[in-house]
Amino acid sequence: MCHGDDSRPPAPPRAGVVAEAGDLHLTSADGTKVMAYVARPERPGGAAAVILPDLRGLHGFYKGFAERVAEAGITAIAIDYFGRELGDGARDGTPEQMMPLVMGLAPEQVAADVAAAVEHVRGLDGVDDVFALGFCFGGSQAWLQSALTPGLAGCIGFYGRPDDVRPFADRLRAPMLLLAGTEDMLTPAEDFRRFDAELSDLGVEHELVLYDGAPHAFFDVAAEGWAEACADAWERLLAFVAARASHLERAS
Repeated sequence: MCHGDDSRPPAPPRAGVVAEAGDLHLTSADGTKVMAYVARPERPGGAAAVILPDLRGLHGFYKGFAERVAEAGITAIAIDYFGRELGDGARDGTPEQMMPLVMGLAPEQVAADVAAAVEHVRGLDGVDDVFALGFCFGGSQAWLQSALTPGLAGCIGFYGRPDDVRPFADRLRAPMLLLAGTEDMLTPAEDFRRFDAELSDLGVEHELVLYDGAPHAFFDVAAEGWAEACADAWERLLAFVAARASHLERAS
């Protein structure tokens, strides 16, 4: 599990005002009602992010992170994966309880739910370009949207697994940002470096950032000792979005 009940997302370097935030439901392609949480900045900058959580789905860290993203001037919508099996409700299962559900998630099913989120934010005022942004399991799924969700401006993943993406490598199209630590317990640094080389060979626009000594789930106020890595990750995330969004105006 990446982020537990005590985890808190770091603040962005330049924080504006969140105009509104709250729960809603999306309707996926198969008619499933998908829980989501949307946060909108007071001054929309043209970009939106679909936030893909870790294996617990839509729990508190990701609602809080959606608000942090909105503070940075980016419309954010965090989605859940488990409406088909669990319906509505708190996502407080243990990793052992959630893993069987995660193992049953087909990438195409996640992509259908992402497409519903993309459609929702594209209908909001002030949104021109949409990004995928995920953590751990959701980091892998964010990178996968480069192959599975047409029209995205970019795909950003924290500490995902390259092995989850390799089967779709020849379909990757949208630019990718990969953020991870060299001491990630799930993926060795050398595998991230190998994936970096593979993406270069494929001609996929991308950037890999490895934080020396950082563990899995370092992007967390509660993770002591990684404030500088968190601040740098925010800067790189915002720079990646700003370079690819049509009319992004950063919050000041």
